[in-house]
Order: sequence, then C-alpha cells, then structure tokens
Amino acid sequence: MKVHKEKYEELYCKWGYNENSLIMPSDRRNIRYHELLKYSRIFEMNDCGGYTILDAGCGFGDVISYLNLIGKTNFSYIGIDVVNSFLEEAEKRQGSKDEKYKFIKRDLFLETVDDLDYDFAISSQAFNWKYDNCDDQNYEVIFTIIEKLFKKCREGVAFNFFSDKVEYMKNGTAYHNPGRMIEFAYSLSNNVLYDNSCMPYEPTLIILKDTSAYGGVYNTFRAKHLNDFKNNIFVIKEK
Repeated sequence: MKVHKEKYEELYCKWGYNENSLIMPSDRRNIRYHELLKYSRIFEMNDCGGYTILDAGCGFGDVISYLNLIGKTNFSYIGIDVVNSFLEEAEKRQGSKDEKYKFIKRDLFLETVDDLDYDFAISSQAFNWKYDNCDDQNYEVIFTIIEKLFKKCREGVAFNFFSDKVEYMKNGTAYHNPGRMIEFAYSLSNNVLYDNSCMPYEPTLIILKDTSAYGGVYNTFRAKHLNDFKNNIFVIKEK
C-alpha cells in the first residue's frame, strides 16, 4: 500500500507551516474539528482534566489550537502521524507548551494503539487520497484503522470523509459510499451517528460505545435534561 508520506514531505518543503502542506482549506479546519468533537464530552466539561483526545493523522496538531481558542485547555492530547516534518512542526508549536501534548510517529494501518490510553479518537481528512488507485484498498485502510482506534477508546471515534454523493469528483481524491461506511460502523457499535448537516459532501461518522465510561446514551441525555424530565416535558405522567 502506498502511503503519501513523500508527497506531504514535498508539500511541507514548499509551503512549511501552511494549510497547503496539508491540502486542507484553512477556512474549514475549525468547522471540521467542531463537527468531529461535538458528540464527545469535551464541550460539556468545564474542566477537561483527565480527558484525552487521540488525533489520527494529526498534521500540525492544530486541534489543540482550536480547543484552546474556545477555552478548553485542561485536556491531554496524543497526535499520531507518519510524516516526520509534520510531527516536528507540531512538537515545536504545540508539544513544548504542555507535557500533556504528545506526538508520535506511527503507521496506524500496520501498527497498533494498544499502548495508548485515550477517551475519544478523531481523524480529519486522513482518508481523502486514494491508495494505489484501488477503492477497496481505501476502505480496508479506513476500516482497519478505525476499528483499532475504537476498540481501545473509552468513549468513541469520529472521522470525516468525502461522500461519493457528489456531482463532480476530483482525480486522485477518494470518495466513499456513506452506506458502506455506516454498515461498517454498525459492525462496531449500535450507537452510530452520520452527520452531514453542516458539510453535505464531507460527512462526519461518529461511533460511540454502546455503554460508555460515563453511562449509557439515554442516561446521559436524561442527566442533561433532568429538569425537563421533572417537569414532564419528555415523559408525560398519567394524571
């Protein structure tokens, strides 16, 4: 399988710390990060201490900057990538700020995450290039990596991809069938969300544990809306 490490290194040599090195439009990065994380607990927590995010294909680790920007600072972060230049740049910009921010070189298709401890894993635009011009191989890469991440996480995994429900396809870009993606997600859990409400052609697929570390999904919903339950808004009691 061809991994595009050389291409990314070439782009970094040309552009340095720039969205062009990642082939990722800067005006949409923070939107993608929000979409990936909005079903995690990090937005619900005033103090995120003890909460760890794993970022697969982390690039420059800009998820950290986004979370800091919105006032989330007390969390741990593990960034994983195969591109040396990205990891070195991320370490320089982010890793030195806090020892809780770690960057690791690892090929998640070939290697495991058994040694890592984290709550929620994300992957943004890591699956947008074709591998060996073979669609089935692209699915194999995604399914292998996401399954590894999901089995080890405590809470869930979220990743985005280009849907094949488009009118125009760019050469060299990987487009994936949402139905096939959702079918795979349900092989891991019954708690699956497919969200393309914000970016119709770049959906986010969220796979949560059936019973996560902080309780079942219904219990979480009930706790969040406890007053509404007490006021009989969601459950109407017989008179």
